Amino acid sequence: MRNNRQMVISIVLESAEPALIEKWCKEGELPVLQKLRQRGIWTRLASPSYISSGCSWPTLNIGTNPAKHGIGFFHREIKNGTYQVIKKYADQVHGEPFWRHLGRAGYRSAIFDLATTMPSPETNGAIVVDWGSEHPSWKTSSYPGDLINEIHRNIGRHPLAKWYQRGMGSKEEYKELAEKILAGVELRTSALIYMLNKDDFDFVFCNYSEPHWAGHMFWHLHDKNHPEHEPEHAAYCGDVIQQTYKACDRAIGELVEKYPGATFVVMSNIGMGPHAGGDMMVPQVLDRLNMSAERKAAGPLRSFARRILPGGSGPVAAVQRVEKLINPILITHMKKLIPEKMWDTWTRRLLGLGHNWADSK
Repeated sequence: MRNNRQMVISIVLESAEPALIEKWCKEGELPVLQKLRQRGIWTRLASPSYISSGCSWPTLNIGTNPAKHGIGFFHREIKNGTYQVIKKYADQVHGEPFWRHLGRAGYRSAIFDLATTMPSPETNGAIVVDWGSEHPSWKTSSYPGDLINEIHRNIGRHPLAKWYQRGMGSKEEYKELAEKILAGVELRTSALIYMLNKDDFDFVFCNYSEPHWAGHMFWHLHDKNHPEHEPEHAAYCGDVIQQTYKACDRAIGELVEKYPGATFVVMSNIGMGPHAGGDMMVPQVLDRLNMSAERKAAGPLRSFARRILPGGSGPVAAVQRVEKLINPILITHMKKLIPEKMWDTWTRRLLGLGHNWADSK
């Protein structure tokens, strides 16, 4: 290393559930993480995820709370002064990522695939954005500019890059998705090592987004008490969440072996689990309290429109309604043809149709 400084490698297992990590470490399923726990320090971290999952990344990158960095749930934020739902991007985050401070102090950083950040020549080192992000907030790019193209040529693209996150139908579809998630872990490790071989770095910060995908898509197969649990699918695929965590454990082991003098920091930004919160029922609650503007103005035509428009029953049901009308595979192809920011703008407007939030009280 430069000036004989010890490299620090920080790994984020995005949305990995700490309770599962602890359980599987003790059961011997995650031997590398268990060894790191025994040799180092293990503790639960505070997280702003009680506000939303989306605000955790800028909090981690910048070190400030959502009130200062300005990001809540960046997928669907309320535009200030309106009830319009928008998506926010990395250039709308307030504050400076901490690795720029490291750069000014003379330390070189390698930043790989972190959410809510973007390439900048102010990074002393190299940064890759949206190579395989579960929730991209900036275009696929890098600094230096050709680094991302080198990685694509020499390592490849993530199997789920730009994937429209849709529900699977058959057990075979679930199995294929699981294989892509696991392949993504291996490719990510290869891409990171390729990046590190190009220069000497003091600090490395890499995100493994695969636990996030696995958690969203396979929790109902992992959890036997989940209302949508499908025993046949679960038996066919196995516990994909555990498989993904084990793949990440092997990846960390590969890095520990390759960089034996490095200090390793492994963390999860938020956890994962089933969600049955009352926030999904706000439109129905407003209806029953006679506080919904749509209900007050209801006539036959308005009532019919509300039953068929996406936003009539709230944001979660909105996506399900659209996917019943338009095949998700067709949506995937449509997304590839439409410019990304146009897609982000108009899909969020579409999902809000059918509920007049501004006049509900």
